[in-house]
Amino acid sequence: MYHTIAALTPDYIVYIYSDSTREQLNTLKGIIKTESESIKFEPTNALKIKDEVEKLAQRFRGDEVTVNISGGLKSWAYW
Repeated sequence: MYHTIAALTPDYIVYIYSDSTREQLNTLKGIIKTESESIKFEPTNALKIKDEVEKLAQRFRGDEVTVNISGGLKSWAYW
C-alpha cells in the first residue's frame, strides 16, 4: 500500500482499518506524512460497512477519489 500512496501523492488519506490491521495502520502513518484520518470498521458487518462507505462518498462528492482495496476482507470491497 505504501508504494501506491507514494506514487499517487494524495492530498488527503482516509485509512480504513480493523483491530487486526491496526499495526499496519500505525506503520503507514509513521512513514506517510500526508494529512489523514483513520476510521475503524467492523470487518464482518456488511451493512455497517455500506453505511460508512456511503457517508464517505457524500463527504468527498466532487473530489477525485482513489480506492485501494488490496487488504481486508472481501466484504469490505463489495460496496
